[in-house]
Amino acid sequence: MAPQFIHLEPYGREGAHRKNSTERKSSMFDIRDEMVRAPHACGHVASPQPAAVVFGDDPYSVVAQCAEQASRAVDKAGRSLRCDTPVVVVGVASWPRLRTIVDSDPKERKRYELWRDDTVRWLRARWKEALASVVEHFDEPYAHIHFLLVPSIDHNRRLWIGTVHPGRKAERATAESGGSKRDQRKAYEDAMRKMQDDYYESVAARHGLTRIGPGRQRVTRTEWKEQKRQAEALATFYRKARQLAAAAAATTDRRIIALKEQAMDRITALGARTTELRQELQQRDTMIANQAEEIQRLADMLLQHGILNTPAPSG
Repeated sequence: MAPQFIHLEPYGREGAHRKNSTERKSSMFDIRDEMVRAPHACGHVASPQPAAVVFGDDPYSVVAQCAEQASRAVDKAGRSLRCDTPVVVVGVASWPRLRTIVDSDPKERKRYELWRDDTVRWLRARWKEALASVVEHFDEPYAHIHFLLVPSIDHNRRLWIGTVHPGRKAERATAESGGSKRDQRKAYEDAMRKMQDDYYESVAARHGLTRIGPGRQRVTRTEWKEQKRQAEALATFYRKARQLAAAAAATTDRRIIALKEQAMDRITALGARTTELRQELQQRDTMIANQAEEIQRLADMLLQHGILNTPAPSG
């Protein structure tokens, strides 16, 4: 398998100016249109297909929320945010098997879906309520997901992209502690590398992906093949562990169902026996009441005939 790929990029309501140019970079609206496959924004896709929302809201509503928040927000000086101030983070994660293979092989499709679902779980655990949307694209050579991270606006109407972007957060913390531009850049890179490591350990390694490719590692072809072999072995181990866990869970579920059925049978039997005992007690109560009435009737008869008042004979 190939190396993992996951990337974050912040966007504003308008794109920042390109260096030494009057042109602007993409805005969050441009990225939104590409995500939803708007006709004017997907010229790079041969046969565009509607994006599938696999978590959260659709990108239109999320970007509208970001724009509304940005219109109310202020910077540290209390001024309205610049139009190119980042107000949303867009991320992408890709599955490195050709879509044609994933489409044609049910096992490959299952592997892709497990990776996708594990990636979404990781995103939810890491960013919690800031994760607003995850959409799936299955119309390019490689299937992938896009996700939107929305920073919250605080009670002072402050909105800062660093609350959802680990690199920006580390960069500012270093600047505020007196770090140089070089220190800030290193802090940014370290934070992003840590995020990549976390994703690798939590998701990618479980699916046979390597952390980085052979070019960046400067390893030989033999070493790279060995790394891929180890990654596949690790993925196989996780798949077997997942299967064993599923089998154990199924066995546990069956055992629980059997125990519940046994308990219900016992409860039913106890209920039936309780009903029988209640009926027996009612019958005995009725019999005792009837006997008491009969004794009272006989006593009344004896009184009427003066038998109970006759003194006992002397000896």
